[in-house]
Amino acid sequence: MARSLFEYLVYDLDMRRIVDFRLKPWADRFLMLRAALYPDPDGGTGNKKHPRLDEAQGMGNEGAP
Repeated sequence: MARSLFEYLVYDLDMRRIVDFRLKPWADRFLMLRAALYPDPDGGTGNKKHPRLDEAQGMGNEGAP
């Protein structure tokens, strides 16, 4: 399933976490559309554990109009 969603995925084995990734164009557009259809009432991603995800919104959509 990861191969169908990601162009590439970098996993740090020491830290046991994903450190970098790029979604395939169709997956990026799908997630942006889904986020637009289901907005968070607080105006962010609603992820209180990782607030930096709010800053990364839009990551991976280089070249999009």
